[in-house]
Amino acid sequence: MSKMWWTMALVMPLAGCQQLYGVLHGGMHHDDGTDGDVITGDDDDGRVDTGDGRDPDPGRGEVTPVVDPVIVDCDTRAGYEVDTWQADSAGDTQLWLAGVYQTHGDHRGGVHPMGEAQVTFDLPGSHVIALSSYEPVTWNVRIGPDSRVEKIIVVGYLDQVVNADPNIPVEIYENTACGYSLPYNGGGCDTDELIAAVERAAGLPLTRFDGCYDATTFQWLPLADDPEPEGVPCGPGERVELSYDIPARHMAMGASDPSGPGVCTGVVQFARDLSQVGVLGMMSEDYSERVEVEYNGWGDNSCGAPHCNTLIHADGSAERQMCTVVGLCEDGYARATGYTW
Repeated sequence: MSKMWWTMALVMPLAGCQQLYGVLHGGMHHDDGTDGDVITGDDDDGRVDTGDGRDPDPGRGEVTPVVDPVIVDCDTRAGYEVDTWQADSAGDTQLWLAGVYQTHGDHRGGVHPMGEAQVTFDLPGSHVIALSSYEPVTWNVRIGPDSRVEKIIVVGYLDQVVNADPNIPVEIYENTACGYSLPYNGGGCDTDELIAAVERAAGLPLTRFDGCYDATTFQWLPLADDPEPEGVPCGPGERVELSYDIPARHMAMGASDPSGPGVCTGVVQFARDLSQVGVLGMMSEDYSERVEVEYNGWGDNSCGAPHCNTLIHADGSAERQMCTVVGLCEDGYARATGYTW
């Protein structure tokens, strides 16, 4: 228990099982049909679909969004799948639970070698992490700099070990409960008992459950904010200035001075009906194949000639009316998609 920075703050053996159940369960019961989402994997790739769910005790705020899947390496090749349930809301401190039956299949009869699991938790704010396995597991837990983990709870049947930051309290309950399916599939662990035990130990309602029969890698990572849209604002019938980079090989085919790459730049007039999208055929950058690009805007012809845009050479010199930019106005932003000579 004192080696390195392994922490086993509370171990309840079989002799204390009744006491533990009395402490953790306390008659708590989960009724089906209340608010929440059950997400269950239904294909060999562990893809998840949303179904009916339940929420034992809704909190006051939003659940911190996470990158899916939390269980990275569920053994779908063996026919297993990820089951996920998430509450519709959460309190100031959120409770996250991941459960497996095993991290490897090298056990039989009375032989149960220790397995190993890698856990990464990097969500901002205050959280409690709960982990569960029937088979023995050493849980290697890495906490991100923006996460405040109040404690780590491990509930299982056989030996459980936690390797984590020594400043984080750890509670380990053995000979107790396990669960990896939700709804519980009757396959040897009772997920309802596991959830009740974890909620009582944490003093919190469950925020999210992720389970798989066989897995070793778990990560709770923050969902990145939507990136700022790129491009120039545009709208139906508007004119904007766009540029398109021309590779040197294309310049050699069409420009009067093919000394290097160039840029076609100029004003693009967008259609009044942006749904009228056309297709322009171009050669790929290496001239290996013909590619098609979409556009609903093309070079403004107000200069009196079809090719009103400017071709800028590698040396900075410019030729007017040598090329025409085409562009696409989509979701309120314009981008150049191609050019013509």
